[in-house]
Order: sequence, then structure tokens, then C-alpha cells
Amino acid sequence: MNVLILHFGMGRSGSRILEYVRQRHERDGVKVVKLEPVQEHGFYGWLARSFVPGLKVSVKPVDLAGYGLVYLLAPKWSYNCPPINGFIEGHELRGVNLALIVTYTKGSVSGYMARMVQKVKGKGANVLGMLSIKKEEILSERFGEKVQRFCTSVASHRLAE
Repeated sequence: MNVLILHFGMGRSGSRILEYVRQRHERDGVKVVKLEPVQEHGFYGWLARSFVPGLKVSVKPVDLAGYGLVYLLAPKWSYNCPPINGFIEGHELRGVNLALIVTYTKGSVSGYMARMVQKVKGKGANVLGMLSIKKEEILSERFGEKVQRFCTSVASHRLAE
């Protein structure tokens, strides 16, 4: 099973998650791709855009063909992450087995994740699992166990199909 890990704006703490996911699937054949917006906006530009609910920006195309499992690692900024919305809007997801991992700093992400699941399912993706991780959790060593359990669960779900 080939695994694709897509991410955007994960920062140092998110990079730790990415590394755990990559290591878990190393034997499966892993490719890591950072989503690239067509136009870069810098920190304050992205911050301002994150306050506009549902805003999306175009990202460069990513070939999803041939992957048995695709992880989408996304930060929840103020209200959304425009490059993630742009990826979902701009790509054919029909039949893609998708696992969502969302990082956040404060508050709740349940509504954000529910909207994201609705969007990707609306595009035809099979959502195999979703995981939210608060930034302070990432700073502890126990988060690695949580990510590993999630990856194992998602991978076993995929193999059972």
C-alpha cells in the first residue's frame, strides 16, 4: 500500500506528527508532499485570511493516483486554513481513502473537523479516520502513542476493505 502524506503550515510541532506518521508507514512506501499555494501570502497574510470562514486559495495540483491511503495534515487556524480548503475544492477525491489529522492551539475543533469531513465526503473521499491534536499535547511525549494508534487503526481499516 503506497501512502501519501499531504500537509500545509504545520510548523515545528506539526512536523513531529508528520514524522511519526511517516515512520509508521515507512515499509508501505511513503511520499510526503507540502501543499503549495499558487500565491504565497506570508504569515500575516495567512493570518488575516484564516479569519474568513470557508475562504479557499488555489494550490498547485497533486497527483493522488496510486495511493492506497492519503493523510491530510492540517492546522486549524482562526476559522479555517485556506490552502486546505483550496486543496479539497480543487482536487478529485472520489475513491480516495483519506485520514485527517488536525492540529490546533485552543478551543474546540469538533465543528471544524465535521465541516472538513463533510467537504471531503462531498467530493467522494472515503474518510477512514480523523484525529485532532492540541499543540500542548504535541509538546508532551505521550502524543506519539496517540498518533501511532491512529495510524494503526487507519491502516487496518484500509486493509480490511
